[in-house]
Amino acid sequence: MKTSKSLYSGSNSLTQGVSQDIAQETPENTANIRLLGTGTLDVFTFQAWIKTQHGGLVFQYLSEFNHTGFMVKINAIGHIESVVNSRLLSIEMISIPGGLNDDYWHLLSISYQYHRLKCYIDGDEVELQQQIMPLTVQNTLKGICAETALFEGEITNISLIENCLIDSQILDYYRQPYAQASIAANNLYTYPDKQPQMNIDSNPFYSVRQEVMLIVFNDTEYQFIKNALNTNNFNKQLPNSIPANERCAYIIESNNHTWPHFIYQANYIAEEKPDIELTFDILKSLTPNRSHVHLQLANELTFDCFISQSTPSRLIAEIRISEIRSEEARPLYRR
Repeated sequence: MKTSKSLYSGSNSLTQGVSQDIAQETPENTANIRLLGTGTLDVFTFQAWIKTQHGGLVFQYLSEFNHTGFMVKINAIGHIESVVNSRLLSIEMISIPGGLNDDYWHLLSISYQYHRLKCYIDGDEVELQQQIMPLTVQNTLKGICAETALFEGEITNISLIENCLIDSQILDYYRQPYAQASIAANNLYTYPDKQPQMNIDSNPFYSVRQEVMLIVFNDTEYQFIKNALNTNNFNKQLPNSIPANERCAYIIESNNHTWPHFIYQANYIAEEKPDIELTFDILKSLTPNRSHVHLQLANELTFDCFISQSTPSRLIAEIRISEIRSEEARPLYRR
């Protein structure tokens, strides 16, 4: 469970810091990246895929009716900073882990409800420092919404909804970004006449193929047979059978329609003993440290997995599947 801490005493408020940053920007480095709308944002979730080395002001929202709204920024060392103005309060937060400016794609999610902010990177909640104070003329966002610093990087698939998504929904959005019809249908980010899209692509199509090489040593007496047909979402995938007592290399390759990652799952059963199962669960991401290989095994089996290479385009993992050498064979699930 992630905790929230108060901002350390004596620090400048984030609102003042953002105002100072904007004041130092030149016309060439500024962009009118903001959204005006009718929602009051008493409850909301903001999400966007971002890729940057430098950061900057990612997004702002300002209600046309009562000047409630929020801003989100990535600072020079990759920390996320955000300010929310409710009708009575100003809530400021900064993420404790940094490093978001690593020039890889990340899903940034911020939810707000009952004067509480939560922040997620790639579906995982991160620890925050927060400060809540009465809303005054000095800390209102109204004064900084007229001019916004240009974000240096790429932003895509921006969504802003008047609903506070729970942890599992945000993780699901990260894993399946194109299967979220309800979010798309309720997205407040639908004001192209008021939202100049400099460096922003709300409908990306990235022609990117990613590849996973699995070197599998089946150190058992069982030949495994695939328990489901291949899908059309991959150019290459695991074979229909994995032979016993052999070491083989297999390639899984996505097509051009999987971005920023693909999820591949395949289930096998032992040819002679259908109650012995083996399931591959692979996530290959353009962000190397987010890629992983899971195996789920039931009845008598165990495994070891070593990822020897992980890059934006390729993952190489070596896997050894073995039989449990004891009388108490039990289901096992390890990373």
